[in-house]
Amino acid sequence: MDENSNFNQDNYNQSSYNYNPYQNSQPKKSNGFAKASFILGILSIITGIFFLIPIPFITALLSIIFGFVSKQPGQRMEGKAIVGISLSIVILITIIVLIVVVYQFLNTMAGVEFVNQFMAEYKEALKVYMEFYN
Repeated sequence: MDENSNFNQDNYNQSSYNYNPYQNSQPKKSNGFAKASFILGILSIITGIFFLIPIPFITALLSIIFGFVSKQPGQRMEGKAIVGISLSIVILITIIVLIVVVYQFLNTMAGVEFVNQFMAEYKEALKVYMEFYN
């Protein structure tokens, strides 16, 4: 038998199957801007659900800014930053659409009637409140 065609167990390197590409890499430093983007994105969704108008705009804009600032040159954007940016964009679009729909409704006759009825009931409730506490 030919020595070259023979498979020799002694010369076989078992470690070639245990190759780990992350073995020599340094631990990844956490990116504070990506975390801030993620947290602010979640905060913008929570405050947007409760329709606390100025807060979701501020937190969403900050989340978008921090998400883009977190990107390191030559590297991909972290997942937390992408999620934070996505959540912020979703809540901004949702709130803007709701504001436009409410504005359009209030410019109709039904909207004007709704506001007038609401104000009449508000004045009546205020009068009862003032009588009770004075």
